[in-house]
Parts: sequence; structure tokens; C-alpha cells
Amino acid sequence: GEASQLGNLGYVYRRRGDLDKAEERYKRALVIDEETGNKLGQANQLGNLGNVYVGRGDLDKAEGHHKRALAIDEEIGNKLGQAQDLGNLGSVHADRGDIDKAEEHYRKALALFEEVGTELRVAQTQRLLQQLRVRNL
Repeated sequence: GEASQLGNLGYVYRRRGDLDKAEERYKRALVIDEETGNKLGQANQLGNLGNVYVGRGDLDKAEGHHKRALAIDEEIGNKLGQAQDLGNLGSVHADRGDIDKAEEHYRKALALFEEVGTELRVAQTQRLLQQLRVRNL
């Protein structure tokens, strides 16, 4: 639907570095997903917005959006989404220099990625954990 298309456009703009246009598309998609009761879409758009705010260095706003996404993904039982949200929260904490919280979130994400069987995400999360340890030496 329209929300999905807006989310895809937001992704393209974010990849190009146009965070303002990405944010606008994600927000419009979120409104549609809220109006139609699409919880999965809401969680996805909140996570996307969180990533936009990370790109801007607004870690508090990013954390808030990723937490909202996680709450929705937990509510609907979306384990892959939960793992992604936890990984995003881990990255927010890593960017803040809070290595313990980052590691805690990455480990929870890793367990869920292993549970749902996404090998690429398992490997990516293991690499993030290794990078944390290197940064912490």
C-alpha cells in the first residue's frame, strides 16, 4: 500500500543522505499505518525514524523511537523486528559510549536473530559485539 511505498522512498532518501526527505516519508507512512491499525508498519516506520535520528546525532530521539518500535514488535510477537530494534538500541548506546548497555542489547538481539534463523544478522551482530570489545580495550 501507500505506507509501504512511502517507507521505501524514505529508505532511498536515507541511503542518499537526504535525511529531511526520508523523515518526511517515514512520518507520512507512520500516520497511514496508525490510521489503518497496521502495527507491523508502525514498528517499521518508528525504527526507520530512529535510524534517521541516529544519522543526525539525535540519540535521545533515536532511542525513544527504537523503544516504541520494540514495544510494538513485542506486542505483536514479531521476533525479527524485536531483534532489529534491540540491535538498533545497542548501536545508540554504543554511540553514547555506554558499552555495557550496548553489549546487553546486542546479546538480546543476537539470541533472537539465532532463534529466527537469520544467519546474516547473526554474523553482523557478532561483529558488532567484537567491535565493542575492541573499542573497550
